[in-house]
Amino acid sequence: MKDKVEGVQELFPELANAIRIATAIEAQDIKFYESLDKSLEASVTESSKKLISLTNKILTCLNAKTLKYDPSNIDTDYTEITNGLDSLCERVDILLDKASKPSSTNDVKYLEDSISKDQASRKSSKDMIKPQIEYNYPIDNTESNPFRPLLNQKYNSVVPFEEVHKLVPETDDNPQHHNHPYEFEINSQEYPKWILERREPIVNQPWESTTAIYVETEQQVGDMIDTLSKADVIAVDLEHHDLRTYYGLVCLMQISTRNQDYIVDTLKLRFKLQPLNKVFTDPSIVKVFHGAFMDIIWLQRDLGLYVVSLFDTFHASKLLGFPKHSLAYLLETYAKFKTSKKYQLADWRVRPLTKPLLAYARSDTHFLLYIFDQLNNMLIESGKLSQVLYDSRQVALRRFEYTKFRPNFPTPLVVSPLNDRKEPWKQLLYLYNIPRSRQPVFIALYNWRDEIAREDDESTRYVLPNQLLATITSISPTDVSSLMSCSNIRTPYLKKYATELVEIIKSTLKEGAENQDVKSLTSNGIEKKAENVDYQTVLNSDRLYSHLMDSQKQLDNEALNLLIQDSRILLHSSNVAVSYSKNNVSEESLDERGTSQVLKILAPQALVVSESENEEEEVKTPETKAEPEKEDPREVIVLNRSARSKPQPVVPEVDDQPPLDFAGADKVMLEIEPRKKPKQSRKKRSFDPYAQSNKDPHPEPKKHAKFNENRSAVFKK
Repeated sequence: MKDKVEGVQELFPELANAIRIATAIEAQDIKFYESLDKSLEASVTESSKKLISLTNKILTCLNAKTLKYDPSNIDTDYTEITNGLDSLCERVDILLDKASKPSSTNDVKYLEDSISKDQASRKSSKDMIKPQIEYNYPIDNTESNPFRPLLNQKYNSVVPFEEVHKLVPETDDNPQHHNHPYEFEINSQEYPKWILERREPIVNQPWESTTAIYVETEQQVGDMIDTLSKADVIAVDLEHHDLRTYYGLVCLMQISTRNQDYIVDTLKLRFKLQPLNKVFTDPSIVKVFHGAFMDIIWLQRDLGLYVVSLFDTFHASKLLGFPKHSLAYLLETYAKFKTSKKYQLADWRVRPLTKPLLAYARSDTHFLLYIFDQLNNMLIESGKLSQVLYDSRQVALRRFEYTKFRPNFPTPLVVSPLNDRKEPWKQLLYLYNIPRSRQPVFIALYNWRDEIAREDDESTRYVLPNQLLATITSISPTDVSSLMSCSNIRTPYLKKYATELVEIIKSTLKEGAENQDVKSLTSNGIEKKAENVDYQTVLNSDRLYSHLMDSQKQLDNEALNLLIQDSRILLHSSNVAVSYSKNNVSEESLDERGTSQVLKILAPQALVVSESENEEEEVKTPETKAEPEKEDPREVIVLNRSARSKPQPVVPEVDDQPPLDFAGADKVMLEIEPRKKPKQSRKKRSFDPYAQSNKDPHPEPKKHAKFNENRSAVFKK
């Protein structure tokens, strides 16, 4: 066994390299290179046949249909291969679980997911007819009006049915809309009292010995409602499809009681299920969902169904602090059942449904009530039940609304297909880093894609995936051949509308170029027009300029005179002469003092202006007699001396130095002379690649000290 494990470990690196090489090859246009090199084409064909042979051996072990080498049918073959490999990996996972934990997994049940030949040979979902085409009503994705609830009767109502379809007028924050039909009932009606009491969990019916009832007729719907009305709690789940429809499509509904499982074909009964509101809106019946935040939206959007007395096990798992919050974790932990992950993204429109699909759908609700009993007891013991019920009510209050009529400010209670109704492409521009020059092309293609998707009731990612949209935008091909070769992703709509897409790109680029030319000829939105200018116009403009400059100088002089005249107001609180204890100061003397103070303040600014304009102007300042400062002969540079520093008072020098000590005169010069360090022989250092100085090939540059702003540097000779 040990040798086998070591062999598998040696195989993993080789497998990883093979996957990398295959991914790199897949990113290239192999067909193009094959057309250039026939030997390459023969090598690729030989390798493909060898891979098909190895794959058939694996599929044979899984009782699946074997494949033939057919390059034209690679998509269908790839689906069969992935399904087979998924089943093989799940079987290996189960066997490894049993081998590693034999004592704890004996009671664990596994979803039967084997592939039979009948299932493998079913029609591909790409070839099936879209179910919505067979509906008897026209598909309208225009969003010309707010979403109108689909109710034609309101069961268990407190607010009458007449209030349901009243249109709420538009306000500053919200466009016009319809309120949630059961908003008052959800908020006001209480949960049944038994949910507040601890009860012994009721084990679900055996998985192997029971089957689900498939509901596809109105008679079966009526019988199911009669059974559900007698229950005090039911489990509900939905299966949804959103690739081949604009808004999405509810394909299946699973409902379970303590004794029976139901699988409802919502494609056939899309307009026949509103009587289920008799059960779904009954406050005495608890409806258990897991992660119902989107199920609630899909029910009201497609089926006209609303839920009162909701219990969401997702919020229960969060408040209880579980390490995971998925339904698969709850099934494995509390129901000892391990489901399959391969059907999470299955196409649930396929009819008839295969046994693995039916089993997977049934497992979502078959064990959910037993899990609910255990979680409810844990919430009662921890005192967190009231919070879970409140959170579940908030989920039930969510309503669907078209993007055009969503509130101006986002709220979790209103759900729309797009988050931004004004600029829905804005998020993708940042996500794919579209340059500004290409943004008009991206927006034009985005709008075209949205329009086509609405008309044909297709998802936007089916018409043109986001990655392909970004690639086309960055390249902006102007011919069909360049468009088809710009990416390996080729959708049916890309092939069908290639010419139209090229024309959109051309017209957008041309419009962008014209706008750029207009911008280059304009400034601030005003077009610059050429004018014929003669000599007299130039002369008049020069005279006007000279007049303006003279006026400006005159205004400056007047302002200076006013400042000098009013300087006494700045210096003193009154206009009268100031009286001191001995002498009186006249008003004329006060004016002269104010003038001198103002000139002292304005002198540095005048110097700065004169230096910047290289003009030699002298500023007259009051003469002050001061002795020059005694300079230190050893001083070379004086830094950080303020240009506006006030004159320091002159202090007479006092010779307070101690008398010279002639006894130690021979040592005076020794103190001044710098000490001479003995020369040390430098040893040549060997290069150490692990030294701290060699860790970074580009060491951090040293930061230089910055000069303080508004400071001067004076250099002395």
